[in-house]
Amino acid sequence: MFYYYSKILEELKPKMFLAENVRGLVNHDKGRTLETMLKVFSEMGYVVKWKVLSALNYDVAQKRERIVIVGIRKDLVESHNISYKFPESYGRTLVLKDVLKDVPESDGASYPESKKKYLDLVPAGDIGGIFLMIWQGNTWGKVTFQVEEELVWLDAYLGKSRH
Repeated sequence: MFYYYSKILEELKPKMFLAENVRGLVNHDKGRTLETMLKVFSEMGYVVKWKVLSALNYDVAQKRERIVIVGIRKDLVESHNISYKFPESYGRTLVLKDVLKDVPESDGASYPESKKKYLDLVPAGDIGGIFLMIWQGNTWGKVTFQVEEELVWLDAYLGKSRH
């Protein structure tokens, strides 16, 4: 995808660009992949900055880290003294309970009877049951729905596990 992205940038020459990818890009091929990308962007006339950002730091109740790459055309940086600063963390971490507090009532999703009988065993208001993926050879098997006392329930409201 990078090849096509760089071709589009080369053709359109936008004033700035933003690219994002998985955190693993930072260490892919011992960092050479990212280094190559940054070099190409620079050679195309962009001042480039990058940083790994976590969604948890920006009011998203999800552990998701992404590399964010921002490029500004060098001519604009030089003629208008433009720069980019990545946002500071909001200084708080939300959990699911924080973002679901004002969700309106809903009938929810419809499930086939084969799954509904297990989901009905989950106590009302408890967001949690565990859905296990079973490894079968080289492919993941079907999701199995199991509700047993021995299973760990995820307490989404407290953001931690309990037994």
